[in-house]
Amino acid sequence: MIIKSIIRFVLVLQFLFPVYANAKSVLHEKMGKLSTLVGDWSQEHYTYSEEGTWEKTGTSNLKLSKSLSDLMISGETRDMVPAEGMNLELSFTYDLYRKIYRMSVVDSIYGLMDIYEGEFNQDGHLMLTNINKDTFFPVENGAMHFRFTFKDDDPDKISCFIEQTSDAGEKWSPMLNYIMTRQ
Repeated sequence: MIIKSIIRFVLVLQFLFPVYANAKSVLHEKMGKLSTLVGDWSQEHYTYSEEGTWEKTGTSNLKLSKSLSDLMISGETRDMVPAEGMNLELSFTYDLYRKIYRMSVVDSIYGLMDIYEGEFNQDGHLMLTNINKDTFFPVENGAMHFRFTFKDDDPDKISCFIEQTSDAGEKWSPMLNYIMTRQ
C-alpha cells in the first residue's frame, strides 16, 4: 500500500513541476511590468478642489521594494508633511489564475484595507479599482469607491492619479494626485 502511494505521488510530481515552473515564469513576467515602481520616491500630494483646481496639500517619501522571490512589491509612505496626513501601506501582486493585478492599501487613519484589482489600460498605465471587491469607504448616502491610475511614461516621475465614484463607476471624479519623483 505504501509503495503504491509513493508511486502515485511520484507520478503526480512529474506533472506539477512543469506547471510550477511555467507559473513562476508568467508571474515574474507580469510583476516585471511593475518594476518601474520599485525604488525610493519623494511624493507631492495634490487634492482636487471644489473650484476645479489642483492644490498641493502635502509631501511624503515612499520606498517600494520587491519581496517574496520578486512576486510582490510593497512599501509604506513615510515622513508625511503635514504630520497628521494619511500614511499608506501598499502591496502589489498578480493573480495568475484570475489574470488580474491586485493592490492592497491600508491607511494610517482608519486602518482599513482596500483591495483593488485591474490591468493595464489602452495607454499602457496600470489602472486598479476597488469596485469588484467592494472595499468601499462609507459615506452618508452609500459608498465611495476609488480608482488608481499609475502613469509611468517617465520612469523617474510617476503620477498616481486617484479618482472617486459614488455610483459604482458610472461617473468618476478627480480626487488626489501623487506625483512621485525618484530619489
